[in-house]
Amino acid sequence: MIPYPIKRSLLLSLILLTGISQALAESNMEQLLSLSLEDLIKVKVTGSTRQDESLKSVPSPVTVFTHQQIKRLGADYLDELMGLVPGFQTFRSSSSPVAYTYSARGHRSTQNSTEILILLDGIRLVIHRNGGILTRIPKFSLDQVQRVEFIRGPGSAMYGTNAHMGVINIVSLKGQNKIKAGYGSLNRKHARLQTSTSQGAVDIDLYAAFDRDDGERYKVQDTFSSSTNIVSTKDPRKTGDTHLQLSWNQSKLHLFHGAHSAEDFYVQADTANDLNEVYGEFNSLSFEQGFNWFDLDSNVFLTYTATSAYKKLQVTAPGALVSLSSPSSTEPLLADFKFREKESRIQWHNDWAIEAQQSLQFGAEYRYIKSPETKAGNNFDVGDLVQQNFPLPFYDELLKTTTISLASEREVLGFYSQYLRTIFKHTELTAGLRYDNISSVDHQLSQRLGLVHHLDDVHSVKLLYGTAFRAPTEHQLNLVNNPIILGNQDIKAEVVKSWDLIWLGQWSDLYISLGYFQHSVDDAITQTIVSGSVRQWGNTDIDNTKGFEGEFSYELVEGWLFRATHTRLAQLPDESFREADTLSSLLLNYQYGRWNGNIAAIYNGERESATGGDFSNRILLDDYWLVYGKISYALSEEWQTELQVKNLFDRNYSTPAQNAGLIEGISNRDSEILVRVIWNF
Repeated sequence: MIPYPIKRSLLLSLILLTGISQALAESNMEQLLSLSLEDLIKVKVTGSTRQDESLKSVPSPVTVFTHQQIKRLGADYLDELMGLVPGFQTFRSSSSPVAYTYSARGHRSTQNSTEILILLDGIRLVIHRNGGILTRIPKFSLDQVQRVEFIRGPGSAMYGTNAHMGVINIVSLKGQNKIKAGYGSLNRKHARLQTSTSQGAVDIDLYAAFDRDDGERYKVQDTFSSSTNIVSTKDPRKTGDTHLQLSWNQSKLHLFHGAHSAEDFYVQADTANDLNEVYGEFNSLSFEQGFNWFDLDSNVFLTYTATSAYKKLQVTAPGALVSLSSPSSTEPLLADFKFREKESRIQWHNDWAIEAQQSLQFGAEYRYIKSPETKAGNNFDVGDLVQQNFPLPFYDELLKTTTISLASEREVLGFYSQYLRTIFKHTELTAGLRYDNISSVDHQLSQRLGLVHHLDDVHSVKLLYGTAFRAPTEHQLNLVNNPIILGNQDIKAEVVKSWDLIWLGQWSDLYISLGYFQHSVDDAITQTIVSGSVRQWGNTDIDNTKGFEGEFSYELVEGWLFRATHTRLAQLPDESFREADTLSSLLLNYQYGRWNGNIAAIYNGERESATGGDFSNRILLDDYWLVYGKISYALSEEWQTELQVKNLFDRNYSTPAQNAGLIEGISNRDSEILVRVIWNF
């Protein structure tokens, strides 16, 4: 926890940046940190249609952050940046110390964020076991990002499953040579390497990142004793990414590796110091070949990904099975398991520029996913426990005796097309269609239709309609022998239908976007009680969601940039009780010469968390503001320094648990400070 005098000094430092301009007036150094709103609104968006689109013409509600913007923020990771995006919200999960779940527009079926597709240079960052990704790459480093596009609304007409409520399209940074090193609170060690070189016709870009800290200290409920008992725990963690890119002519090769590990805190919403442990990896090898034939610009993508996740945890209190085991034991039930998954993907994408006012995009995609059987290691026979075959064998070690997830193989075959045309002088049409066939699960037809009309050089109106789907995950289909949640092989894909109406105004020093949206979900994948406290995945219809989103950016005077967002979810289904219905953010950036100061405040409204073992019994968690700050100073063109603070005012706040077993929300970290030095070579 940061003492109040230090926090006050840090805040004053940001404010007092307004008074240093006279002292710097004589500086002849180029404004290394220059940034204008006019530059930002000229940024092209590619993730919506796979074509270069301006913010005015793109047929989607989109928020874009460039590298220039990101490096000013007091945020390190993708989940932290989401708080500045209309409609997006993210919070800490109780599944592990490094899991941060996220959603768009209030729809979230699970804690694993299955409704939003993340793309990294065209690579799908998806884990089919649980449908999400931030439990494998929980802290995706923003230092490697050239541009990130947060696209809200259905994206299945272009990308198929998982692009259910949105797409996050990440374009990686290239052409950099720099080293970043930092040290911060919680004994945090922070390092980044970016280097770029050429060998003949081959351009080589390498990015490597590493973070490690000792964790925050918490006082939390002991989940294996009386609810009034309190235990002390920490959340030490390590994260790392490596991204290698090779480019020559129209060929590109990507190699990506992300890993994380953590201990103690909560694992599957239970505490067990010196026992709880998680580890995960995401590995991807991708090759892209571009070529031209007839009037088509074509690209072929070949991608192979392999992922794994390991967890070790305590399941029951000591002595819970003493009367049910043979030989009788007072030991707690312990478990460990490792999920693995492999995916091979080939995609052929084509762009046909028919004439200046119309174009056609079309392609095909095939993916093969293999998930081997997963056995849990237990010191008691969990299969007998689930079937209530007593007495339970006690092994005095963790033996792989119980299958908890069935083996499966899945094939996905998709065909898509998209037509773009200027139908009147100031009106642009987008029409898209995609068919997906997912073996042993379902087949779906996804559609999109968008009209963008430019009233004049400043004002534009967008009317958008789309459908999207999300196939059930491997866990939702194939979990077995689980005393808490079971799979269901009869689940169908859930389908969303969405409407958006957006007004956008764009001046040289002012940008405003206001939108209304509504969506309905058919066959939503949710959990139902099957017996006692055992739940099972299934399909149900849920209420519609309606809401308003706004985004505002204003260049006050030269060097000052103000940005604000607001989201109001006017109608939410009961299944989204963990979601806040009000979200806001404020950002102020000041830049002059060698100095840059940035302060951002993010607001999350009240949320609910289930408790008492009953999802209909809930507690209300307080709303909160989180403030991030950052001061940067350029010593020279080669050297810069940064001071970054997260949760500046040391806000103590809680977020919802993934199950109903806790009497309180999940604790979050207090203030964190990082001092960093950057060398450009």
